[in-house]
Order: sequence, then structure tokens, then C-alpha cells
Amino acid sequence: MNGESRLPRVRFNPEVNLGHILQIIALTGAVVTGYVSLQRDMASMRAEYQVAIAGFESRLAVAEHAMVERRQEDREFAAEMRAAVVEIQKGLNNLQLQLVERAKAR
Repeated sequence: MNGESRLPRVRFNPEVNLGHILQIIALTGAVVTGYVSLQRDMASMRAEYQVAIAGFESRLAVAEHAMVERRQEDREFAAEMRAAVVEIQKGLNNLQLQLVERAKAR
């Protein structure tokens, strides 16, 4: 124990005085204030996120609606093209028959 410093001896006193009560009140007030502040911050963040999510949901709904319309337009276009191809095939068949009949007539 030559080079070691001696730690002071701690003594606990069971007395409670006004300073102790004020410290407890200040500490309790700080905890309550921190809790209320945290709750308020969480509520405002929740409101901001709800607004952001509502915006994303509306954009998603618009995009889904546009996709449905696009699919419908694609189906209609495909049906029109099928009908046009059928008409072209009929015209080609008629032309082929006319060419065969002309060749037979000569």
C-alpha cells in the first residue's frame, strides 16, 4: 500500500432533508418531461409517416389503374389485329382463288 491512494470512506446518513426532496422532484420532473416529449415526437413522426404512406398509396392506386387500362387497351388492340389478320387472310385466299381461276381459264 505504499503507492496506492486511499479511497475516502463513504458514509450513508439516513436523514432526509429538503435538498434530497428537491433532487427527487427535479429528477422525477425530468423523467416525466422526457417521456412527454418523446410521446409528442413519436406522435408527430407517426402523423408525418401516415401522410407519406397515404401519398405512396395514392400513387400506387393511380399506377395500378393505369396498368389495368393499359392491359385493357392491349387486349382490345390484339383483338382488332386478330380481326384484321383474319380479313387479310380472307382477302389473300380470295385473290389466290381468282388467280387459280384465271390460270384455268387460259
